[in-house]
Amino acid sequence: MPFPEFSCSVSSDETYPPATKRRRIEHNDSSDTASSIAKVDRLTNNLPWRDIMCSLANIRPDVEDARLLQEVADMSTMLQDIAESQKTRPPTFAILHRVYCSRQEDSATQELDIEPPWSTNESHLRSLDRVTDLDGYIQSNETLSFIVIREYFCCPWKARTLGVVPEHQSETLVILSDSLLRTLSQVQSSHKDHVISYVKLQTNVEIMRPHVWTYYSLTLMKEALVRLKSRSAEDAVHLQLFLEYFRDGNKSMHAELESLLSRKLISAKFIDYLFIPGTTLIHSDTRGPAFDTASKQTAWASIHTQWTTDASKKGGNVLDRQLCDVIIEMNTTCWSFNGDFWQDSGEEKVAKRFYKDDPLDISSFSCRPLQYAEADRTNSLRTRGQVFWRCRKKQYVEYTGLDDHGAIHPYGTRFMIDGEARRDFTTRTSNPEDREKPKIRLPAATFARDVPPPGDFLLLLPRYIEAFHMEEKRWMWLLVSNISDVIWNQNVFDTLVLPDDTKELIKALVMNKIATDERTDYFRGKGSGLVILFHGPPGTGKTLTAESVAELARKPLYRVACGDIGTRPDDVERQLKRSLWLAEQWDSVVLLDEAEVFLQERTLDNVERNALVSIFLRTLEYYNGILILTTNRVGTFDEGFRSRIQLAIHYEALSPSSREQVWENFIKRLEGFRSEDIDISDLRDHLKELGEYKMNGRQIRNVVTTARQLAMFKKEPLDFNRMKHVIKVTGQFDKYLLKVNEGMDSEALAREDGLR
Repeated sequence: MPFPEFSCSVSSDETYPPATKRRRIEHNDSSDTASSIAKVDRLTNNLPWRDIMCSLANIRPDVEDARLLQEVADMSTMLQDIAESQKTRPPTFAILHRVYCSRQEDSATQELDIEPPWSTNESHLRSLDRVTDLDGYIQSNETLSFIVIREYFCCPWKARTLGVVPEHQSETLVILSDSLLRTLSQVQSSHKDHVISYVKLQTNVEIMRPHVWTYYSLTLMKEALVRLKSRSAEDAVHLQLFLEYFRDGNKSMHAELESLLSRKLISAKFIDYLFIPGTTLIHSDTRGPAFDTASKQTAWASIHTQWTTDASKKGGNVLDRQLCDVIIEMNTTCWSFNGDFWQDSGEEKVAKRFYKDDPLDISSFSCRPLQYAEADRTNSLRTRGQVFWRCRKKQYVEYTGLDDHGAIHPYGTRFMIDGEARRDFTTRTSNPEDREKPKIRLPAATFARDVPPPGDFLLLLPRYIEAFHMEEKRWMWLLVSNISDVIWNQNVFDTLVLPDDTKELIKALVMNKIATDERTDYFRGKGSGLVILFHGPPGTGKTLTAESVAELARKPLYRVACGDIGTRPDDVERQLKRSLWLAEQWDSVVLLDEAEVFLQERTLDNVERNALVSIFLRTLEYYNGILILTTNRVGTFDEGFRSRIQLAIHYEALSPSSREQVWENFIKRLEGFRSEDIDISDLRDHLKELGEYKMNGRQIRNVVTTARQLAMFKKEPLDFNRMKHVIKVTGQFDKYLLKVNEGMDSEALAREDGLR
């Protein structure tokens, strides 16, 4: 609430004595001025000066001149003594009082009272000693250093004792002394991050909540007082007086407050001590610590209170208990991330109900200061912040849990976090005018350091981070708490059902590519990639080999399917470039599965398909990473690809011994499910029999998955009989197809059509 401007200075000419006034006027040479001087001289010469002086000295007008001159000299000495005493009088302060009443139209006036108000018969608060002229009050109390205004709320309070002065609900401060203002400003400028730095210090204006910021600044002001005593006695006296009121005059209140806070309790009258600027706030989410957030309060909270009476019964007696509904609104900031860290502004609102004088547990607040939050919640936020700080740069991670759309991702789902790539891609594909310009960014030098910024920075980072789903090829938001490091399965390459010399060749090429950034070619950057082709019937391990290569190389696997890039030449070129750009950014192994549409031989009668093949050939020519192509239709292979593919491996249909090895690999995986009832010994005893069933690797995987689910559903052990039952049921469809195709299986049909 603004305070009326005070001024003790008077600038009118009437304040000057005649001689001084005359000297000021004589500087003007105009004729009008000369005429005025003559008039003044005539007036002063006609005044009865002797009678006036006798009247002022309170003596008879017929006294001797010597007596009159002595009386005038005595009065002059007395006036000088009074003036000198005014200079040396110590500073003082005043307490004034203001009453607000919701039932009176003039409740918002700035009328102040010298004496505290008391209750009347109408339950209203009244005071008779009112300050009618505030400027005059201040001028008549020239030693005032500051004024404290205590505020009272008249209604809707009830059941007051008549004639008793109630407790004031709040205070404001008006600084009058330039010395006090200078001293407090020096304390403020020396402590930029302290609560006192959020106070707008100035004279002749009401300053809100002085009891709060002075309480948290007592130590700083005491230290300043020690320094001032040796430098400026005047400033020290004013600060000493200020401390006497806000420290010594509030000792009992401070003791009560500290007793509550030490037990992590707070009452309604102390609520403004809890939420102060610069405080880190923890926001507890009912869904669990992973959803908790934190923010920093940036300004004084807006606190609204409403008192009512609760007429409840207890033991047959009606108890009138005063209720206080408190609403706290705060401006806050936290950090957001879009490849850079930048501050995001927000608002927080807390609503609580108190019984008068009954404290509440601070932990019951959904939003509360950091020092009153549970240790496990704070530790969870800090750990999450450390994960986020690692993910500020490119990071390949695993995720388990829900995404922002509520979809569940099982253990080990792979994501790429790359805020810079995401931002760059958005920049290229969005309207620049539609993109929000961040206000305050984290400095680039700070971003580049391994160690995060000090203080509560880690707590203020978001709970979600945007990541690219490597399987679904889309960006989504992940809970940072559910992110973990990738666990590479480098042993999976050794379990591939391939000849040892073939595996050795693949491994040699891949590891050499990793060790060598570029191969020698006529054009630098041309032909430096490693392109491998896996061809053969479905279910023989082509895709599994590509996945194993990525695990061996400890690189992300970026899958590209025909559906991802389309079939129209313009779409294909744009989407293929986009996919390969991301793959290069992330140093990925690219898998182009079922690539026959791009590998098919060009003909004279299909110009559009010829364009697709040409685009793909050109892309291969300049790609620098590891690219794996799979197809089961190599019979229609375009000749242009031969020179661009460094290694082509053919996958035969699985033999019985190969199928046994595939079954053994799946049985080893089943050994890891210790919580399930699986008869591993029985399965291994029938391994040879399982290998006799004519199935490919994908069909074997489907049988194992189905049999496991069936066993769990029937609550029976998973054994050979269960596997055999599933093989029998699922094999009926294959038998039907064999009959329809007159005894020719898919492999025979493909050879007949010239596809393999």
